[in-house]
Amino acid sequence: MSKARNQGSAEGRFLFLSKAKNQGSAEGRFLFLSKARNQGSAEGRFLFSTLTSFSSNDKKQKSTLKGEQGMKGKLLKVNKIKNGIVIDHVRAGEALKVCQILGILPRTKEMVTVAMNVFSRKMGRKDIIKIENKKLNSSEIHKIAIISPEATINIIEDFGVKQKEQVKLPKEIIGIIKCPNPTCVSNANEPIQSKFLKEKDGKAFKCHYCGYQIIDSEELMKSII
Repeated sequence: MSKARNQGSAEGRFLFLSKAKNQGSAEGRFLFLSKARNQGSAEGRFLFSTLTSFSSNDKKQKSTLKGEQGMKGKLLKVNKIKNGIVIDHVRAGEALKVCQILGILPRTKEMVTVAMNVFSRKMGRKDIIKIENKKLNSSEIHKIAIISPEATINIIEDFGVKQKEQVKLPKEIIGIIKCPNPTCVSNANEPIQSKFLKEKDGKAFKCHYCGYQIIDSEELMKSII
């Protein structure tokens, strides 16, 4: 059992258990279970699980969780969602960050399934997030693209994939990233929105007004509005 170091953060309110289910398989080397510390709280309504098997077209997704406490010896099946979204091809290890910027930690009451470090032929490893009854607006899609530009969005309706799209960032990222520079004009209570440009190397975001560059991933996370 591993305990999140910072219990004050959204991620820190979860205990993460990891156990290899089948060390001979690619998927089996990573089985992540998470459980809210207080099942009566809003956080307790979250169910995070690793999907342990995926078909090549991702249409059939099944998973099992080992029951804890009163569910010893039982298996809990995570069903397909009727309506919602599946965020695929998220960079390995970034799923919880995506959940955080979308505001679903810890407030949502809908079922959320997170698969981490799943085998991917294209990426080697990837994360997948499945959210029931969720629709994304353009601002949320841009936020996902900032964290994981390779991500794809599958829109699910009546248990089927209605639409699939690749996340894209606009040339000018407006009103999504707050400039960390306190002297920037965008922080001076002026009637203007923040504006950032992604550098050509893809590793930095530059403020249009003051030229401040965000390179560190943690600073970027803190700056996303």
